Amino acid sequence: MSQVVAATRARRSTAPKTAPVAAAPAIGTDAVFELLADRTRRRLLKLIYDYHEVCVCRLVGGLAEPQPKISRHLAVMREARLLRSRRDKTWIIYALDPHVPAWAVRVIQQMAEAAESDPVSAEDRARMALIKVCGTRPLPTA
Repeated sequence: MSQVVAATRARRSTAPKTAPVAAAPAIGTDAVFELLADRTRRRLLKLIYDYHEVCVCRLVGGLAEPQPKISRHLAVMREARLLRSRRDKTWIIYALDPHVPAWAVRVIQQMAEAAESDPVSAEDRARMALIKVCGTRPLPTA
């Protein structure tokens, strides 16, 4: 089990439910590169970087992966403070956390640009382009 995942689980299991939310420290170098070591997380970040905000159901369709797998990876990145999420009625929308350090955003940008020549990334983008509606609302395009 990776250090980021283990720390996230430990934080989740020991934090009291009524504890006040403290200022979160910025994500560190080790955590960013550990998160980027997983291909599914890189694919998710590429789509989130390209579309800025994306709902879970669209990411599931775009990657053609099971929803529990996508949600697990998104949760790990959210709890590591790389992503933020918000609820819009029944949808959970993910985006890069605005507090991610500039160096980490540049790393993600470079990763996203490098993925442009990856056939799997092209397939992900093609599937995303086919998803025009999420629930009952039309979706923005990249």
